[in-house]
Amino acid sequence: MNAIKDKIDSDVWQAIDAVRKLGNIGAHMERNTSIIVDIDPGEASLMIEILEQLFDDWYTQRHERQKRL
Repeated sequence: MNAIKDKIDSDVWQAIDAVRKLGNIGAHMERNTSIIVDIDPGEASLMIEILEQLFDDWYTQRHERQKRL
């Protein structure tokens, strides 16, 4: 992750880092299986919005730029 930190905008990095931190809970549950982290619907919606924005920035917008060229 740190390899790309200096190569992308800071706001994009913050979005990626937020998704990573929340995703680590699901990816590494074996560290402590007795902890259940409550995520409210607002947090879940925010994570989905962040991911959708990243996909749009990286894929949709890039495709649209390539079509214009």
